[in-house]
Amino acid sequence: MTWDEYYEKFYDWATSTQIRRLSALTSYGSPAEVTEVAMELCDEKAASRLINRALDAGVTFQVENIEDLNCCVDTATMKRVVSSVQGTLSDEALDTLTGCMDDEVFQTLLKKATSDQYAPATIMELVDCADEETFKTMVMKVTGCFDAEQLDILRDYLDQATIETLIEKSLQGKVRFAPQQIMEWLDFGISESLIEKMSLTAQGTFDANQAEELYDVLPDDTYLKIAKKHHLELHNEPIYEDISYQESAAPRLGFWGTLFAAIA
Repeated sequence: MTWDEYYEKFYDWATSTQIRRLSALTSYGSPAEVTEVAMELCDEKAASRLINRALDAGVTFQVENIEDLNCCVDTATMKRVVSSVQGTLSDEALDTLTGCMDDEVFQTLLKKATSDQYAPATIMELVDCADEETFKTMVMKVTGCFDAEQLDILRDYLDQATIETLIEKSLQGKVRFAPQQIMEWLDFGISESLIEKMSLTAQGTFDANQAEELYDVLPDDTYLKIAKKHHLELHNEPIYEDISYQESAAPRLGFWGTLFAAIA
């Protein structure tokens, strides 16, 4: 029985007849039609048998068939389907499938059918689902850049070099970091050059304690710009009696001294 003959009569038959006639097939239809029939059988064993025979006959399923097939065939069959699937998953399809497939099948699908066009929000859904290597690859190909909150989360999943690359890209994309976030990145140990860039474009105002921490890592001229921009509160310096000291080379201004210089 050809596929066209089977498909033409399919909806006229009882389910038992639909399943029984599968063994008589000598050809198979398009991926969309085969997927439709597999779903309509409402029998995982029969649907899996159909899909496996279609694969053996050379049918190659498309990414748009994956969601439907995942609901009606067994895991072993889905492994075969995704191993030869054609096309790339859209953001919507990836969002739908994340967390809804066997893990091994999903990892294979990510390696086989992902594109370079995923938005940051879609990538963030994969943090606990994709393996480390695949996730890193997808992160580096993201469309656009991650926002400050997303980068805070990614800090726990990526190595420092990758994180620094993403932060640089985000800064170029005009992403701004709050002072507290900058302090956390300072503690994390990212490069001082990135801390400098983040601080100069910070969203919000540094308090005196945060400013004192920045003083230890930023160049004087950068620190002065930040002090002026954020109108940092000054505290009275202690008064000491006049004591003559031997003249020596002028030391670097201290933290509070720099603040006074910034306001002067």
